[in-house]
Amino acid sequence: MNQKEDFAHNNQIQKTNFTYNQFMNINKPTILYICNINKKIMINCTKSIAGIILFSILFLFTVKCSKEKKEINDLIRMNLKGLVRQVDETKFNNYKDFQKNLNPQKSFIRFDEEGFITKRAQFLLNNQIQWSFYNYMGDSVWIKDIRETANHQEHIMNYMLYKTDDRGAQTAVTSILLDSSINYHIEMQTNSDGNATDIVYSKVKHPLYFPCRIIKKYNALGQSTEELTYNHNKSTGLCEEHPVKSIFKMNEQGDVLRQKIYIKNEKNATTNSWEYKYDSEGNWIYKLHYEGDTPKEVLIRELSYFKQTKTNQSS
Repeated sequence: MNQKEDFAHNNQIQKTNFTYNQFMNINKPTILYICNINKKIMINCTKSIAGIILFSILFLFTVKCSKEKKEINDLIRMNLKGLVRQVDETKFNNYKDFQKNLNPQKSFIRFDEEGFITKRAQFLLNNQIQWSFYNYMGDSVWIKDIRETANHQEHIMNYMLYKTDDRGAQTAVTSILLDSSINYHIEMQTNSDGNATDIVYSKVKHPLYFPCRIIKKYNALGQSTEELTYNHNKSTGLCEEHPVKSIFKMNEQGDVLRQKIYIKNEKNATTNSWEYKYDSEGNWIYKLHYEGDTPKEVLIRELSYFKQTKTNQSS
């Protein structure tokens, strides 16, 4: 990261100081651009009333954002055991690439000691990096995506805004583009475990890339057992009447072993399955995806932990 990025993130005076409700209650939200001019923070709001309101609200908050203690954190959402500090992942899009160690795609996720994500990085072609920085504010989580080029120039790509309830369960997601328009919005109903049971999409700019609605069922252990996905019709753009149905079988660690997918009323299912190896904490470090009987994508993970570093040994 260069000086400008460090300055902005260390001070955390940026658009992500607003809670979900404060942002969504403004009719015409505007993007705040951070400029480092003569080593002083300059925030350039638009001249709209909304921009003035945002500018005024911004300084009501302290520089250092904090998050309340939650029952549900990102480690729980990602089914990670132990005090995970960082997950480094290498992805191979097909099994042949894995065997020959070709075209690896590397990324990492870093957590704080409370189990919340602080940042992600995905290493792209041409020495570019896709960064995601997380900022916590009350009931909200702001995520800013930045593309860093090979010459260390940064370009803000978009924002994500999550709303959580008192437990920490996610109840809404909004994707915000640089022109302040909404790319899509998601409302979620959750069960007593904090798992999303009914996921409804709205304000979708590109309907063919997103579903209309997803309904999920869980077993007594809180593991996903069934999922109904209602997609947009390619011709009309309206929600399909018949959903895509997925049936899941889970293993003892809570990871998906098998997924059977039924398209509309078809009797024959498409089957996906996964093979795992685990470390001593019970987190997978090797994941092989099969389509039918054909090996496909391979994921390799290295996990580091707070207090002590666990050696990733297969079970």
